[in-house]
Amino acid sequence: MFASIRSFFRSSKRSNGKKKNRTPKEQEKKNEEMKEKFYERFQVGKKLGAGNFSVVKQARDTVEERDVAVKIMSKKKLTKEDKEAIKDEVAILKNLQHPNIIDLYGMFEDDQSYFVVTELVQGGELFDRIVEKEFYHESDAAAVIKLMATALGYLNENGVVHRDLKPENILLTDKNDDTTVKLADFGFAKEINPGGEGSELKTTCGTPGYVAPEIIMGKPYGKEVDMWSLGVITFILLCGYPPFYHENQAQLFKLIKKAKYKFDPEFWSEVSDDAKDLVKGLLVVNVEERFTVDDVLDHPWIKNGGCDKDITPALNELRGYQARRRLKKHMLAVKAIKKFEKAGGLAGVVKEKKHELAVTMPVDDMSTLDTVDDESIEVKE
Repeated sequence: MFASIRSFFRSSKRSNGKKKNRTPKEQEKKNEEMKEKFYERFQVGKKLGAGNFSVVKQARDTVEERDVAVKIMSKKKLTKEDKEAIKDEVAILKNLQHPNIIDLYGMFEDDQSYFVVTELVQGGELFDRIVEKEFYHESDAAAVIKLMATALGYLNENGVVHRDLKPENILLTDKNDDTTVKLADFGFAKEINPGGEGSELKTTCGTPGYVAPEIIMGKPYGKEVDMWSLGVITFILLCGYPPFYHENQAQLFKLIKKAKYKFDPEFWSEVSDDAKDLVKGLLVVNVEERFTVDDVLDHPWIKNGGCDKDITPALNELRGYQARRRLKKHMLAVKAIKKFEKAGGLAGVVKEKKHELAVTMPVDDMSTLDTVDDESIEVKE
């Protein structure tokens, strides 16, 4: 962790210490010092991507002698809530160190921008790599689910709920490595205190196709929501399409609240009973009966590494699913920007996260949201 960002973490609202009040001139001087230290340490290189409020660049850490990713966010384009959300995400990630969770190396800021430095992952999204395969077996899917369950177990131990687990947040570290996956995008992550005050969450957020029924129903919830999302991902990995789908979002949520899905023989006839059993254990409406991380890791399908059953036909479905998701994501981005511009930034706020656009709108019931089913949403309490 960078010595130059210790002051930031001490001043975070999650810190136990008191924030030092600086005059505007003192803060300006401090920010300038941080910027100088940033550019002294990092050699910023090519652009990796860009959004409406930020640009991501590759950089060289001259102290640790490694390549990193730097997300540079313009302060003037961020709302106060956006800035707090960034600091919350950083405050959570700085305490997490796990081989299957993206590493945060530090954060800097000056008067104009935030600089968030993370591990450089260049392998792309997991699902994109899978659809490139010529052959696909249950053992491939089981290996991914085991790694994700292990990462979720670590989050549970540290009192963190991800709340937005989905395929595009599962990344590969390297283009030549199919096995090292990283859980990313902690923009909706929240710390909880199991068994004590703050042990339950209430904010309605997540991605509609992957969100747990208790969130849709407005019930207090906890870490179990991540297990539901893992069940959705497992389903898709095995057949290539999602368990819950409807063009009308209100109807989609009705399906989720009832856990109304089926194993269509056309696509599931070759899938093993053990794999189906794992899906059934995860996609359970009653959180008391839903599989936990330990249940997943102790499940025969996971412990035995899946099986050699060939499920290559699922690749064609998965390719179609990926293509539709990308098209819808583009449509939502255009729609959100137009809504934001029309409202003058007041009626709808577009929040950019690491890998997507998340739309925040002042509504009371998640079932009334008019958004694309693969984009993250959050309704403020």
